[in-house]
Amino acid sequence: MLRWLRGFVSPAATCHTDDDDYFRYKILFQDLDHNGDGVVDIMELQEGLKNWSSSFGLHSEKDIFKAVDANANSGLDFEEFMP
Repeated sequence: MLRWLRGFVSPAATCHTDDDDYFRYKILFQDLDHNGDGVVDIMELQEGLKNWSSSFGLHSEKDIFKAVDANANSGLDFEEFMP
């Protein structure tokens, strides 16, 4: 998922070591996973995108899920979330 999101982040912000990346992605994942079940569902992603006030388009969370939900279970676990 985050490979897709990197297009919206400045290149300077993505120049970190692998450990830094893992830590940052883990924090982001936990921030999105409001109920703490280890899965980011469509509602949690919608809320996260809204809170980021980003340049994502309307209903872009559906496009994100189509692109990265490898097991098509309507939820992103941390493995799917990582680039």
